[in-house]
Amino acid sequence: MMSFVDAHRGDYGVEPICRELPMAPSVFCAHRHRWAHPETAPRRVRQDALLKPQIQAAHRESHDLYGVRKVWHSLRQKGTQVGRQRVARLMRELQLQRVNRGRKRVVTTVPEPLAERSRSLVQRHFSAPSPDC
Repeated sequence: MMSFVDAHRGDYGVEPICRELPMAPSVFCAHRHRWAHPETAPRRVRQDALLKPQIQAAHRESHDLYGVRKVWHSLRQKGTQVGRQRVARLMRELQLQRVNRGRKRVVTTVPEPLAERSRSLVQRHFSAPSPDC
């Protein structure tokens, strides 16, 4: 959304665009200031920027096999104190996944939706004369 406002602010202005979008103009101005001065970003954003290369390196060292839990353990073994959920969030942002091992389920039969079903040859009637019979 910020890139859209930035791309069209010369034509329409920031305030009219923000009026149409669910965003206050001050949010756009704060984003631009943060982009120009990254040192003013929140602490979590700065720490995430430092952790992302470490997570990528740990995932690359495992030949792109490790998932969240093993990457988290690898980082802890190297002395990086980080939470498992944070590693999971950053791996999602980096689009890093574990390798799924095992067989894939093979679909051998795909029913034809318009095909005629065979009729019942048993011809049983499932009706009870009274309850609890």
